[in-house]
Amino acid sequence: MRNTLCLLLLAATVSADSWSAYEDNRTVSPNGRHYVVAKSPEFRKLAFQICRRRDGVAPLPPATKTDDWDDATKAASVDRDSEDALLAEGKLDWCPLEIRVLDAEPAAVLFENYAGVGYGNSVALVDRKGKTRWAVQLDDLFSSDEIEKFSHTVSSIWWSQGWWVDERCGKIVVVSHGDLLREVDLKDGTVSTPPAKVLLLRVEEGPVADRCLALEVISRLLPDGMTPWVTTVAQDEKQPVPVRLRAAIAAKKAGEDPKAGDLFLAAIPKERPKEEREYAIAHLGEILGDKAIPHLKEAMRDPDGNVWNSGMKAFARLGERAVPVLIEMLKDTKESANFRGGAAHVLGNLGAASAVPALVETISDTVDYVANAAANAAIAIGAPDLEEKLAAILLKGSTQDSRLAGYFEDHPSDRAVEALLAALGRTKADTYERRRVLESLRKCTGKDFGEEVEAWRVGLGEK
Repeated sequence: MRNTLCLLLLAATVSADSWSAYEDNRTVSPNGRHYVVAKSPEFRKLAFQICRRRDGVAPLPPATKTDDWDDATKAASVDRDSEDALLAEGKLDWCPLEIRVLDAEPAAVLFENYAGVGYGNSVALVDRKGKTRWAVQLDDLFSSDEIEKFSHTVSSIWWSQGWWVDERCGKIVVVSHGDLLREVDLKDGTVSTPPAKVLLLRVEEGPVADRCLALEVISRLLPDGMTPWVTTVAQDEKQPVPVRLRAAIAAKKAGEDPKAGDLFLAAIPKERPKEEREYAIAHLGEILGDKAIPHLKEAMRDPDGNVWNSGMKAFARLGERAVPVLIEMLKDTKESANFRGGAAHVLGNLGAASAVPALVETISDTVDYVANAAANAAIAIGAPDLEEKLAAILLKGSTQDSRLAGYFEDHPSDRAVEALLAALGRTKADTYERRRVLESLRKCTGKDFGEEVEAWRVGLGEK
């Protein structure tokens, strides 16, 4: 039977609401038989070619055109090999955010709107002749109430957590933020809401990124019948490590012991792939419990900010039992600012009331970052005597004068006035710190005596 070509383009989640010029690209089908060349001759316009690789040669690699030769995933050219068959070509008046090429029927191209995600076509099907067969928009996928809950920016509605295509079932599965699932039929674009167990079909095979997404959602939705699937994958040494890691976490959340301690420990050394290492560190405590703590401390010492952040996530997941260790980390002046400040951040996120005395004490630390992290955490947690203690620190002076002034701007108090006057006397004219202290004084007293400390003392009757 003749192979037929499918192309899929769909919205991917990105963090910034800013758009550079669309990059020319070449997307290749899973078996390398077919590929698509996509170029944007002008803003929001797309020209594409659907191609078939000739027999007897290796598949062309996926590529994105760029001048950045340091990026190994990008290339100088994405053009069709002149000896390969050109099946179809066409134009669209919008550009895709992501392209995927398939090998089975129905032949299709699915697009999301680059520079306008969520507006226009979210999923579209274009056949091997270059003709659009059907298109699905965001309000076909989700209700208005559901769409309202997605993140809206000037240009876009950031709805997509990820997606994949199951050619065996003839379905596209999309996952929104909030773990809403939808299936789109490849034949006619019919939209349906599948049960969560549809995720299990993606666990054992498919692109690694798709399988990882499915397992992450499984670990949150916990569909019926998941345990044998995820436990088997977690313990299968032939499976990719990123997939096994996520399967182990899903099994753990389902109440099973995935026996994955060695797997996670093997994934955290510095020579391991970056994404694999970060995920393993972030979830290490869920697998090892308190035995993870020495490894998490090492992660907090790592100069890589993503690894450091993964260590903080892991400590936060340990919860209350991590608090004594985090307090020790905060107090250890031999450690780096990131190590100590990160501990303060986690204590604040945990709302650890028992840590407030140590946090308040650290506000006077000479390391600005550590002191600021401690101040933010103490203020976030709160305490009955916090106002009094912060006023005492402000009276003496620290690197956090403006931060503490900001606290009293939000929580006006007569007891803070003398401390604010002392801080005003330490600040330089026309600085952010001075403006912050002055605004706090106005809030605490209900008066305004200008910008000089002497004028304030006279006005308040102190002189």
